[in-house]
Amino acid sequence: MHQTGNARLGQRVIALGYPFYGTITTALNSTGGNISAMVGLGDDPRQVTVTAPVHPGNSGGPLLALDGTVIGVVIATLDKIAVAEATGSLPENTSYAVTATELLEFLEAEGTSLPRQDAGPADFDAGIPDDMQQAVVPVFCYGGS
Repeated sequence: MHQTGNARLGQRVIALGYPFYGTITTALNSTGGNISAMVGLGDDPRQVTVTAPVHPGNSGGPLLALDGTVIGVVIATLDKIAVAEATGSLPENTSYAVTATELLEFLEAEGTSLPRQDAGPADFDAGIPDDMQQAVVPVFCYGGS
């Protein structure tokens, strides 16, 4: 069975990633929040909105349920300045993740599959398990000429 699951409104989540890699730190970061909407920007049903604070460098990182199942992949955070200019209010902790269902459909369409996982659920109250920390790595993309 894949270690993926479906998000639920209000569900607590953890985002893992490398925000501002090299500028502030090169260490893996963990931030918590909850699923605040079952759709993303513009009511996109392929995404969920989360309150976990994310920044550049979190994109591509897993969005995890508290039992360790992947329920999404972080893709963006709301442009606070643009929203503040448009509304007069500064939004906080509004980020987006592609759903696990969308991720699996994409991988299947590309002929790729996730490895099967037989491990039982994780207990994040004791911290992020070491093997899970080691599975999340920074990826760098450089433009070529």
